[in-house]
Amino acid sequence: MMEDDLTGIYKLTGEKLSKVNNAYDLFNKTFGIMTNVGASLGGYYPIPNAGFMKDRKPITTDLRFVVGALYCFINKKIKLQNAMGGKKDFAFTIDNYIRDKKVVRLNHYSIRYDFSSNTENKGDTQRFINKYNKYISKTTTHKDGSTSFLLKKSVDE
Repeated sequence: MMEDDLTGIYKLTGEKLSKVNNAYDLFNKTFGIMTNVGASLGGYYPIPNAGFMKDRKPITTDLRFVVGALYCFINKKIKLQNAMGGKKDFAFTIDNYIRDKKVVRLNHYSIRYDFSSNTENKGDTQRFINKYNKYISKTTTHKDGSTSFLLKKSVDE
């Protein structure tokens, strides 16, 4: 799944980011890992910042946010949570985690996208918190009034 506001795919190389020249190879790698671990959702580090990325394990399978501008998925009939509005990426990540008990994230790859087209509406945050509170460890309100969440890495069901 690739949205039209995607502007680049990057890989951590040493201490710097370099552009990924072959997305096909990256997607094959992602789907291969997903298949090997039994996950139906895979994605990439949400912020293209080498300083943050270098300290992360290259691949994680616990609960980590997968940004909706670019992700790989095996369709298992999980409905996008349109009622979550601007929080549907978080909801889709959690719903996949609930089903598979894992989400693949390649933390040494990242994307750049135009997130100025914020689709968050009043009430989205509270609806999301009401439904997924046990998966949230922190809520952050940004200068523009939008919110984001830090998800718990594991949740006892």
